[in-house]
Amino acid sequence: MNSHSGGLRKLGADLLLLAVAFFWGVTFVVVKDAIQTVEVFVFLSQRFGFAGGILLIFCLFRRTSFHVDVLKRGVVLGLFLFGGFAFQTVALLYTTASNTAFLTGLNVVFVPIIGAFIFTEKITRTMVGGVMLATVGLFLLCTHGTWSFNVGDLLAGICAVCVALHVIYTGKYARQSDVYWLTAVHNSS
Repeated sequence: MNSHSGGLRKLGADLLLLAVAFFWGVTFVVVKDAIQTVEVFVFLSQRFGFAGGILLIFCLFRRTSFHVDVLKRGVVLGLFLFGGFAFQTVALLYTTASNTAFLTGLNVVFVPIIGAFIFTEKITRTMVGGVMLATVGLFLLCTHGTWSFNVGDLLAGICAVCVALHVIYTGKYARQSDVYWLTAVHNSS
């Protein structure tokens, strides 16, 4: 591969990452508006039922075998995913979209810490420094430097823990399972 095509791939990857960040941020405002007209769990069941159905059809067309282990792992991931979205969506009823984004974003900080406890790994100074910088950065980015604590913020914090557990166990289970079936199961559970 020449340097020109490598540069284009990097630019494409950067643009896709920017698009993901944009849609992640916009989602908080859109969902906050949506749950003003539709009950939270109706909204979530429609969202995940639709995604799970599409993934199930995709898996059936792939014609790969389904294993019971995938069902067990998928249900665990589905519970963490449900917890993340349920706590986040309910939090939006009681707090601002920026507070919810900040607290949900703390999952990035929680992943190495919770992962270290689960897998009995050492927490390094570099990890602590990264956690502190990420926390301050997320706070300034999402809350404009001001924040008042309420019940919605607590729910968004619980969401961050659920998302962190989802990330940790996805990393573990994806190595052990057909990722397409795993994704279909955990989006449908």
